[in-house]
Amino acid sequence: MKRILTIGLSLVLLCSSLVYAADSSTLPGGNTGDLTLENGAVLWPEVSEGERKEMEEKEYELMQQVRKGNTGDLTLKDGAVLWPKMHEGERLEKERKEKEIAKQVKDPRYQAALKASEKAEEDYTMTGKALSTDEKTSMPFSEGRGNFEPGKIYQNVRNVPVRRQETTYYGGVATVKQLDDYFNGERYTQKQIAGFLGTTFQGTDFSRVKQFLRDYVKSGYVLSSIGSFENWHRIVVNSIDNNRPAVLDISTVDIDAFEYNTTGHILNVSGYRFGSVSNEVQVTDPHYKFSGTKVYPARELYRANQQQERRQIIH
Repeated sequence: MKRILTIGLSLVLLCSSLVYAADSSTLPGGNTGDLTLENGAVLWPEVSEGERKEMEEKEYELMQQVRKGNTGDLTLKDGAVLWPKMHEGERLEKERKEKEIAKQVKDPRYQAALKASEKAEEDYTMTGKALSTDEKTSMPFSEGRGNFEPGKIYQNVRNVPVRRQETTYYGGVATVKQLDDYFNGERYTQKQIAGFLGTTFQGTDFSRVKQFLRDYVKSGYVLSSIGSFENWHRIVVNSIDNNRPAVLDISTVDIDAFEYNTTGHILNVSGYRFGSVSNEVQVTDPHYKFSGTKVYPARELYRANQQQERRQIIH
């Protein structure tokens, strides 16, 4: 009898394990409810079988896929993804980059190129075309040597792909997908990324965009205040030269250079051009109606970034 009970108990435990494995392999779409993550494992709350099945039908299907199954420090609370706070290493890296930018802004060669570009901007006519990649007439600013050369065009471009946002509130989601596709190829759908970011109809938390890019797309991304135009411009140039295309949170209200009027939108920076030509910045815009690779006067794009209440840039 004792042996029969032992065998029976073992079968029950085995079946329970199989049921749990089936439950945790996919988490169907919807709200995460009161799920928690512990050591990479999904823990269901103590509920009845009927409630559990109802939860399965509503839960969203992608947390198992985070970092190819490794959830890291992610937690779930009340349906929102909670990212870990900035750790000491990340804080020091952010401070190092900001000091580097501040030093480079004072570079006489950079200042001379910026001044010449501002003079050329007086005759500026926006073309709306992508920046040329003709290396005979331009060069990345970081590769320049010696003093600023009159007539030289400093330029660099990254071929970030355009991914039109699938809903009116997926600007941050599509921007992340553009960068993930650029660095890693096709991996996640916009719906999956929206789940990772905790995106709602109200949009995406900008700090989560940074955290996701840093953890799952390319290391080194930090979030900074934009500061002055010179500081912002040097961050943009640095981000492209270091092959870490920046991300902007913008408001285009009353800025005629933009085709659309919005108080909040997220897009990628994918290139710059300045020197003996007008100062321009290229963006890869996932806008649901006006998506594409476009070129704007640098100061107009800065103004759009500045009048967004956060005044931040991810780079």
